Amino acid sequence: MVDWTKPIQTKDGRMAHLIREIHNPRYPMVVLIHQPWGEEQVTCYCISGQLMSSKVSNVDIINRDEATDNG
Repeated sequence: MVDWTKPIQTKDGRMAHLIREIHNPRYPMVVLIHQPWGEEQVTCYCISGQLMSSKVSNVDIINRDEATDNG
């Protein structure tokens, strides 16, 4: 389970930031994902951090390791 009060990233290492929580029972977490090619993308996630509740993805959200976080 993701701790949304702490820094987050995708499983494949993309920086991510929680924008806000919205009224949506399946995908309430609105997240800004920083893409490797320089663009940003807004995506909604399950409270568990999964992009889609039915399968695992490399862009699922996990907590960033704060010990190695440079900002």
